[in-house]
Amino acid sequence: MGDVHRKALEEDLLKLIDILRLCIVKVENFNPRTQETFYKEINDLITYFNNIDRLREHFNFPIPLQLLKYIDQGINPEVYKKQCVDLCLANNQKIKGKIDSIALFRNILEEEIQKTFPEQLAEYKKIKNSC
Repeated sequence: MGDVHRKALEEDLLKLIDILRLCIVKVENFNPRTQETFYKEINDLITYFNNIDRLREHFNFPIPLQLLKYIDQGINPEVYKKQCVDLCLANNQKIKGKIDSIALFRNILEEEIQKTFPEQLAEYKKIKNSC
């Protein structure tokens, strides 16, 4: 994704948001005298939507379906991000626990092998250290 395309997309999105706000105000305070400017703003909306659609080919990243569902339900996308990060942290803790358990098991197993087969363990350590 090029920096130029990203900036163009940001600018078009900001302009689109501004025009949408203006349209909302004009619809809420409808006045036949402002109808021509309202039509112009509708045409501007179409222009910016077309610009955004053209910029789409420069961006290639998947948008999770769950994120779109959150947006459709009126939930802030930041909530989705926070839940994803929390889930990743929880999974990271589980995996860290498994790694720690395996390391502890390896140490206990090595101690027991040392007690039972000290000569073989010494030979194993020589071979392991030489590699």
